[in-house]
Amino acid sequence: MIQWLATNCVQLATASDADGWIWSFIVVMGILIPVSIFVYHRCEKRSRLIVDTPTSKVKGVFIGLNELKGNIVLTDHLISFLTDTPCCWYKYEIEEHYIRQRTTTDSEGNTKTETYSGWETVDSGGSRVPFELLDDTGRIRIDPAKAQMDGDESLNISASRRHDIYYEKGPSGSISGSTGDRRFSESILAQNEDVYILGSARIRKEVAEYEVAFDEHDEIYMISTRKEDEILTRYTQGKFISVILGLICSIVLPFIVEQRVAIYPTAPVTAILAGIGFTFLITVIYVSLVFNGLVRIRERLVQAWSLIEIQLQRRYDLIPQLVDSLKNYIQHENEIQTSIAAARAIRSPRGVLPPVSDVKRQVATANAQTQALTQLLVVKEAYPELNASDQISELMTELRDTEDRIALAREFYNGSCGNYNARTKRFPEVFFARVFGYKAASFYEIQEFHKTVPVVKLH
Repeated sequence: MIQWLATNCVQLATASDADGWIWSFIVVMGILIPVSIFVYHRCEKRSRLIVDTPTSKVKGVFIGLNELKGNIVLTDHLISFLTDTPCCWYKYEIEEHYIRQRTTTDSEGNTKTETYSGWETVDSGGSRVPFELLDDTGRIRIDPAKAQMDGDESLNISASRRHDIYYEKGPSGSISGSTGDRRFSESILAQNEDVYILGSARIRKEVAEYEVAFDEHDEIYMISTRKEDEILTRYTQGKFISVILGLICSIVLPFIVEQRVAIYPTAPVTAILAGIGFTFLITVIYVSLVFNGLVRIRERLVQAWSLIEIQLQRRYDLIPQLVDSLKNYIQHENEIQTSIAAARAIRSPRGVLPPVSDVKRQVATANAQTQALTQLLVVKEAYPELNASDQISELMTELRDTEDRIALAREFYNGSCGNYNARTKRFPEVFFARVFGYKAASFYEIQEFHKTVPVVKLH
């Protein structure tokens, strides 16, 4: 197959009348090799980043890289150029068809006139404004500046001069050789569209709230109406095409070069060495990304564990305030205080993957906290007059929010744990995992009674 491709490429090159064209072809193939390596590295790295990042809920967003899915809620007034549709982002392009003639001269001085045609962009542009992402846990502000945007196509038509849109939206003048036909295309992100977002969360400067925005340290900031599987499929296709194209160019190029300049027939050997060299580079890139991916997914699991610790500590700090508010009604305060003392969150060393023993102790801690809270809530429900207390009402609201955050943090940890365990057991990551001591992580499995969030009634 490779020999057939090489033979046909050589015939194509030698059949050309323009010697400059042959050298241009050689240069293009030479450029395609490093470009294909770059494209492979980019596609492989990004696809691994998407697979290794579990989906977060809006209420469970943390500072750093997050993967979010939800619906667009427009907060700023922006109208698309071609379709006049309310949106948070749009991009349009207007192309005009032409037929032109050109005169060329070959190496022997012969001239000829040829006709050629194509499409020329006569106008293009776009705009974007911040919006909110809505899921079943809440909303979060999205700043799309510098994001890689991928929206739905709102318009794609061809129009002649008789069409209203031709001059209404397009330029009044015409290009050289214009046939009077134009193409109008536009993509937008509109209200209620489902979007996939991969980007970093940060604290807003104006208010103490999270927002997702561009971070120069991230590999990618993406906002797309495509499903996660569709995005991964595109990157997989990009990897396959880049490897095949780069390998073919590496093997075929020596045959073409030898046909033009080589003295000795060394092309077969050079082609084999070039093919081996290209394959080696791809392998090195793949191995480095595998190792770096393991490190990244391990760090994410440690980060997910710390989120549980933070929320359990937050709940632990709420309990004494509830005790203080209800102390005049508590008959067994010593028993509750004992439960509180046993309910302090377990802190693992920073940057260390929690061992199974720590996970089990943390689960026991969460259960102890729930038992203490249950006793406090029983006291509260026994005395209806407590519902009129603003302080207790505020504590109950904060407690409910904390319970939601604990559930989301636990869900995020288990998602990260599943990704981590799958990676360390899959070929070829399993070899690196064994060499560098990557052990299986323990899921955060809770008792049945803890799966029910303490009932909080606000009146």
